[in-house]
Amino acid sequence: MSFTPDQIIDRVQLKKRMMHWRLLAIVSFTFFIFSLFATKEIQRVPVIEGDYIARIFIDGMILDDFDRTTKLKNIAEDKRVKAVIMHINSPGGTVVGGESLFNSIRKISAEKPVVSVMGDVAASAAYMTAIASDYIVAHQGSVTGSIGVIAQSYEFTELAEKAGVRFHTFKSSPLKGGPIPTEPLSPEMRASMDERIADIYEMFVDMVASRRPLPKQRVYELANGNTYTGRQAIKIGLIDALGDEDSALEWLRNIKKIPEGVKARDYSIEKENSRIDRFLDATNNLSISIKSLLNNSLMYFF
Repeated sequence: MSFTPDQIIDRVQLKKRMMHWRLLAIVSFTFFIFSLFATKEIQRVPVIEGDYIARIFIDGMILDDFDRTTKLKNIAEDKRVKAVIMHINSPGGTVVGGESLFNSIRKISAEKPVVSVMGDVAASAAYMTAIASDYIVAHQGSVTGSIGVIAQSYEFTELAEKAGVRFHTFKSSPLKGGPIPTEPLSPEMRASMDERIADIYEMFVDMVASRRPLPKQRVYELANGNTYTGRQAIKIGLIDALGDEDSALEWLRNIKKIPEGVKARDYSIEKENSRIDRFLDATNNLSISIKSLLNNSLMYFF
């Protein structure tokens, strides 16, 4: 099919106009996406006057968090905060995450009463967080416990051998950097890992024994990684009561003599970021997780 010169010119101009519109659409869409993430959320935090009970929330995976630690320190030092109600809904987290949160709550408890209220789940590092408080309340169906430690590694030496791939690792000693996915797990490396796990496990058991009315031998019996419902947990001494926030407030009023006029107010301990900051943080965390996986960096979890 042949075209006249005028038809060819028209088609060229049409393509140019289409390219302009496509480019404009791409730029507009990009600007829209950026503005969606970059717009900082305006959180209208009411000014709290007078004394109050700080209501804080521990949600999701528990990791070490400097900003959270700083805000918890502020709660401990704030004379207007007469007590703390801590709502926990978390399956656990890292060893250092649980340990740092435990220590922060204990510092608050030295200044004012702290009550934990368990949600759907408060296990492992989340249970470690709960025992830092002075009183633990759980729903009947809350899942708690899971006192123990876990670390996972992987190995693909057999797969590499089948693919004809060989790895050469140069290090100063057999245990350096281990376990490594490109090396078979040696008896010495397994023994080293077992020692580390045992030491962290002992730390967890000591924490529970120091905070709950249980002899250490009984804690060992319960610290087998098993989880318990709220109904079970109160029978074996892992928690203090079944209920909700009203139960926590009742304990604060009756036992700690917090006046009725002192009301509970939400207190954010999360870092206040713009959407773009949270997007970049999530991307960075994903990148770190992938690098850790590829480098087989071990993390110990409660």
